[in-house]
Amino acid sequence: MSSRPEIDRRTFMKVGSGVLAAGLAPSLVAEASALRETPYAVKWYPFTGHPDSDTCWSLSVGPDGRIYAAACAESLPGGVVKPVRYNEQRDDLDYLFDLAEKVDDPGDSGRASQCKIHYSFAPSMHDGVLYLATHLSGPPIDLPVYSPWYSWHDAKRCFRGSALLAFDTRTDQVLWWDTLILKEGCRCLLHDEERGLLSGFRLAEGFEQRGPRPEREISELLLAASFGISGQDELSYSKSGAFMAYAAHGLNIVAECADRSKEEPLCWLIAPRELIQGVSEAELKLRGERLRAWQKRTSSWQIIAAKFADALQLGETSPENFRDRAARR
Repeated sequence: MSSRPEIDRRTFMKVGSGVLAAGLAPSLVAEASALRETPYAVKWYPFTGHPDSDTCWSLSVGPDGRIYAAACAESLPGGVVKPVRYNEQRDDLDYLFDLAEKVDDPGDSGRASQCKIHYSFAPSMHDGVLYLATHLSGPPIDLPVYSPWYSWHDAKRCFRGSALLAFDTRTDQVLWWDTLILKEGCRCLLHDEERGLLSGFRLAEGFEQRGPRPEREISELLLAASFGISGQDELSYSKSGAFMAYAAHGLNIVAECADRSKEEPLCWLIAPRELIQGVSEAELKLRGERLRAWQKRTSSWQIIAAKFADALQLGETSPENFRDRAARR
C-alpha cells in the first residue's frame, strides 16, 4: 500500500484546479504538491472483458467522478462497443453493457454495426446521467469493410444511425435510448447543462461540398449565409480570399484571432467563446456591417485597382477619381 497522500477524485473534480491555484484550500494544495513530487505509476488495463475490441475512445470523467472509456471493435465485421468504467475498489475495469443489445441493433443485423463511441460521453452533473452517442466505422458481419457512401441508399446495409443512450451512473441502469442522427454517426456529443440541450457533431449532412462554382453563384451563397469560419490568424487574414469574401458579403466571421481590444478588422470578428456564451442579434448585425464597411474601405476591387494604377503611374491615382470613373462607366 502506498504511503503517498491521496486526493479523493470526486473532491478534486468538484473543487477544481482553480481552487488549488488560488490557494483557497491549503490542505489540498499540500497534498497536490506531494503528488507532484511522487509521480503516478503507469499501469495498463487491457480490455479483457471485450477481447474483440481494437480501439479505445472517449476516455472521460463521468458525472460521478469515475473514469469511463469506450472499448470499440471497429475493424471486426459485426463488432460492437462496450462502455467500461474503472473500479477503484477492485483496481480493474467494469464492463457495463453491450450497447448494440441495449439499442436493439445487434452486430449480426447485416447493417454497419454500433461499434464505436467517438468523443461522445456527455455528463449531466445535476442528475448523474451519462449520455452516450455512437459513431460508425465497423463493417456488417458479412463484409470486410464498410463504406457509408456506397451503402447510403441500401436499407439493409446502411448504418441505422447514431444511437443516443442515457445511463444513470447512480443506479447503473439504462434509462432510455433513441436514434440521434439517421444513417450517420456522431463524432462529438455536447451537453448544455443550463439549457438542458444535447448537440451532436454529425458526419455527413453537417457539410456540403459544392466544388467549383461561378462567381455569381458563390456570391449568392454567401449572401444567404450568416457565418463564415476562418482559420487565419492576425498575420495572415489579409492574404485570405475567403476571409475577404466573407467580409465583402457582410458575414459574421468566427475566428480564434477575434479580439475586441484590437484594431479593425479583428475587433469585428466573433470569437468561438462568444458564440457559446451568446451574442445578441443586434450585435451580430452591427459587427457584420462594420466588417463589410472595413472591407469596402480598405480592400474592395476599386481600391485595389487604384493602388495598382498608382504603382504603375497610370494617372488618376486617387481612389476617389478611380471610383468616379468606374461609376461613369
